[in-house]
Amino acid sequence: MNIDVRDTEIIIDSKVLAFPASFSDLQDILGEARIVPKNDRANYYIFDKLGITFCDVDERYLKRRKAFIDKEHLISYVTFFIDDTELMNEAEIPAERFNGNITFFGREWDSLKKSDGSSQYFFCKDGEYRFAHIKAIIRGNDDESNYTDGRFTKTLYLTFAPERPKSTENYNISAPQEDCVTFTNLNFKLAVVQELMYNMEILKPYFDIYDYLKFKKSKAKTETEKNIKAAIDFF
Repeated sequence: MNIDVRDTEIIIDSKVLAFPASFSDLQDILGEARIVPKNDRANYYIFDKLGITFCDVDERYLKRRKAFIDKEHLISYVTFFIDDTELMNEAEIPAERFNGNITFFGREWDSLKKSDGSSQYFFCKDGEYRFAHIKAIIRGNDDESNYTDGRFTKTLYLTFAPERPKSTENYNISAPQEDCVTFTNLNFKLAVVQELMYNMEILKPYFDIYDYLKFKKSKAKTETEKNIKAAIDFF
C-alpha cells in the first residue's frame, strides 16, 4: 500500500481520501474496520491488518476552522503504526504494523518544520518547504533519516488542521431608517433570526461566533459566559 500526503487529503493507492472524512469514505477504500469508542463524541476506526487507525474529532474543532460538513464527516486523525512506538491504549492499536510506504506531495521528505506563529506544518527537503493543511508528527530520532532503502520507517501521526479562512463580514450594525418590528421575546427573535440568517441566508451579517470575536479583537474562549453574553447582546 502506498500513501501520499497532500494538502487536505491523502492518496491511498490512487484513491483519494479527503478530510474531514466519514466512515463510509473509509469503507469504500479500506473495507471494514474495528470500531472502538473514544468518548461520547468520537470513535477510533482500526484497520488491524493494515496497521492504520483513524479517529474522529469534536465537531466544534471543525466548526472553529470552517471545515465542518456534517456529523458524519468528523474523521480528521490518522496514525500509521510502523515502528514499535505505542503511545495509545492497547485496544486502539492495530494488531499488525503498516507495511506500505509513505510520501509527501509525491516525494520523500527529509523532515518536518513548524512555521512560526502557526499550527501548520511544512514538509522539507533540501531546504525546500511545502505548506499543508495536514499537520504531521513523526515519532523517532530527528537525526535519523525518515526513509531506509526508499521506505518510510517511522510511526506517523496526521491531523487535518485547516487554516480558518479570513472573514470579510462587518459586524458593525447601523440603525435602519425605515420602521421596524420590535421583538419583546428574545427567544422568538432568535427563531426568526435562525430562519432568515442561517436557513435562508438573507439576513446579514451572517453571525459566526469565532469571526465575531476576531472582529472584536477578543482572544477569550468561546465557551466562557462572557462571550455568550456578547453574542446575545449582538442579537
